[in-house]
Amino acid sequence: TTQDAVDVLRGKPGTEVTITIQRDKDVEKEIKLVREIIKTKSVRDLNGGGKYDLLENKIGYVRLSGFSEKTASELETALVKMEEHGLKAIVLDLRDNPGGLLTQSAYVTEKFVPKGQVVVTTEGREQRQLDKLVASGRFKERTLPMVVLVNGGSASASEIVAGCLQDLGRAELVGMKTFGKGSVQSILPLRDGSALRLTTAKYYTPKHRTIHGKGITP
Repeated sequence: TTQDAVDVLRGKPGTEVTITIQRDKDVEKEIKLVREIIKTKSVRDLNGGGKYDLLENKIGYVRLSGFSEKTASELETALVKMEEHGLKAIVLDLRDNPGGLLTQSAYVTEKFVPKGQVVVTTEGREQRQLDKLVASGRFKERTLPMVVLVNGGSASASEIVAGCLQDLGRAELVGMKTFGKGSVQSILPLRDGSALRLTTAKYYTPKHRTIHGKGITP
């Protein structure tokens, strides 16, 4: 199984492991790998790196592949680099971004909206299940022209960002309708080892549009 393979591949950094790849049914090839701690970044430029060179007409491009604990700070670094070179407008690429940490979606959005602006609300059946994330103003607000790219692979936290910016008229959305994942779920273990996944609340944009099952349409 996949988990069996993961268990065998994992080990102490610096040690070696050999994997065998089979191609074209009968062709096998052995590849020796050295185990290391892999650190990935969720924010990249057009070439998949971290230079963030401006495009034509001083337009900046930045791609968010997910929302991890450092996404907002990585995006801030990218924006500062581009601003140093005269950034005039920005393309924020959220295509095939499956989401991640809810708080990071707010931290990313608040770079482009005023302090105190509601980014997303979480609403359940009862009033006590109402919660909201509001722009804190911890980051400098950027008011430059903005386009957000989305597609069917943009889900969850990326839909929160896109939905908020669209509701506020802060950015133009370009692409295809997003996935439509905007629910809060609780896992309830049962005695026989199985579990019940129960939807307890849903995410709503500032204009009270529900995301779950509907997505965000450019």
